[in-house]
Amino acid sequence: MNESTVRKRIVSLKRRRIIRRFTVDVDAEKLGIKTRAFLGVDAEPSRILDVGRQLAEMTECRFVFNVAGHHDFWAIVWAKDREALSGIIQRISAIEGVTSVNPSILAERLK
Repeated sequence: MNESTVRKRIVSLKRRRIIRRFTVDVDAEKLGIKTRAFLGVDAEPSRILDVGRQLAEMTECRFVFNVAGHHDFWAIVWAKDREALSGIIQRISAIEGVTSVNPSILAERLK
């Protein structure tokens, strides 16, 4: 397929908002990130929005999802090591309205 055809198709898809953004798959370990974790975060009902905003502002929280299920939020966190992860968990625990932080350390990415 011709490059200009592909470019026009992408522009059309973006214009119609079928493509909203592009992402990059980063090899975190090459950046010195040795520990990745999923954090289930629970919050007082009256503080849900505020807690979510504060989680989203943390640079270590690569993704933050408000969910229906066992926790109020899932945060995907990148840390240099387990000690750094511990510090991140302590900072999240100190956010006013957070009632619990439940970490699950990523062992291996399968897909």
